[in-house]
Parts: sequence; C-alpha cells; structure tokens
Amino acid sequence: MSSANDTIGIIGAGHLGRSLAGTLISTGFPKDRLRLSHAGSPATLDAIREAGLEKNLATNEDLCRHSSVIFITVRPQSVALLDGLPFPRDALVVSCMAGIPRPVLKRRWGIDVVRMMTGGPDTIIRGRGIAGIVPASERLNDILTGMGMQVRVLPDEEMMQVFTAGVCFTAAILACRALGRNPDDEIAEAVREYPLLAGMYAWAQEAQPAALSDAGRDEYIAKMSTPGGITEAIVRSIRAGNSLSVAMQTGIDRGRAISRDAEETLSD
Repeated sequence: MSSANDTIGIIGAGHLGRSLAGTLISTGFPKDRLRLSHAGSPATLDAIREAGLEKNLATNEDLCRHSSVIFITVRPQSVALLDGLPFPRDALVVSCMAGIPRPVLKRRWGIDVVRMMTGGPDTIIRGRGIAGIVPASERLNDILTGMGMQVRVLPDEEMMQVFTAGVCFTAAILACRALGRNPDDEIAEAVREYPLLAGMYAWAQEAQPAALSDAGRDEYIAKMSTPGGITEAIVRSIRAGNSLSVAMQTGIDRGRAISRDAEETLSD
C-alpha cells in the first residue's frame, strides 16, 4: 500500500471515486486517513451513506489541505470548479479526468499531475482493476498494486488514448458476441497497429463479468457507455458491422477528438 504517513483524498464521489475509496479500505488502507468530497447530489450522498463513507466526507478545500495524495475523479466538464483549490506543492495529485492533458492542468493549477485512466469501477471492486498512468510514479504504483490493480506505465499521453480505448474491450467483446461474432478472430489487426492492445485484450477477457444473461449484457454495455464517449463510439461501430479493429480505431479517434476539444476549450 502507500506510505504509512499518507493521507488520501478523493475529489468526486461518483462510481469511480466510491470504487477507489471502498477498495482502498477493503485492502487495508486506514479509513480514518481517507477523505472524500462530492458535489451535493442527493443520490450520490445516499450511495456514500450506503457505503459507510459519510464520516469521511470533507470539503474540497479541507481535503486538499490535509491530503498527501489526491485523486480527482470528477467529470472533465467540472474542471473549472477546482480552480483555485489549495493543492499542496508536495502532494501527489492524480487526474482521472478523461481527455484533459497534463499541460492544461499545469497551466490552470500551477502543479504537475499524474494522469490516470482505469477500467470500469466494477473491475476495481472485483479485484480485476487496471490503470494506465503518465508519467511513471512509484508512489502511485504502490497504492494501486496494493489495491490489487494492474498498472501500465505509458510513454506519453498519445498512448493514453490507446489505453483508454483498450479498457473498453470489456464492453466491445460482449457487443461482438451478441452479434454471434468471435472477437478472438478479429483482434490481430488491432494488435499489429497498437501492440499495447494485446495486453489490454487479455486483461478484458479475465475482467469480463461472469455468466451474464442477454439483458444483463446489454445493461453492462449501457452502464459502460456515456453519451458521446469512447465506449459508445466503439460499440456503435461494432453494431454497424465493422471489425473489432476498425471499432477500436474509431474509439481511439474519438478519444483524440475529446482531448483536442478539451484543450481548445480550457486554453481559451
């Protein structure tokens, strides 16, 4: 796990934030050294109470002042709400916000961050989690592996686009099988173009939820997909009759477009 002196704060108590918090505690991190913040949604507060995390709630300001490791798990559209927070200069700040490059956050907040993308929250809870990080961080690696997660250190943010598409394999495999297609027959071309996807595909096969009914499969795919997002783009491509390789390229291209849009919007 992390250093014995670490305190961990998680800004954002949605599905990802709660899965990180719950898994940290279940794998031995002291609950009294964990802080969690949320934006005030009644449904989210109910979920926090159900998870037994209500006493861990803090404001963003208090969380920043008293945390040596800070995970940011809010939606990228909420990034402006974090401007001006007192991020400690010596803290490890980890951005899980899709599509926002590190230089943009450096300009806004004046600090270096580590970018991290993960597989679905369900995989983290089930001990099948995976995370891609840029740049390397031994401290973050220790925290994540202590939670039972696989860690991929990526060479740059462009490769983060490939990784992010790769975590969508859990939904893409199910979408292929729903159409009577064997994704094993379609993966080779994608791996030739992007060798990183070989390991991502192997991870997704192990991380698949077990024995889903047709309705359960469709529900899982829907839960993984957000409007305008990468998983949605990949699944739509598969359902349109494209190969898995073409679908993955579609997802990678969608991720690049999201990043470009975010950089242009946030740099204005």
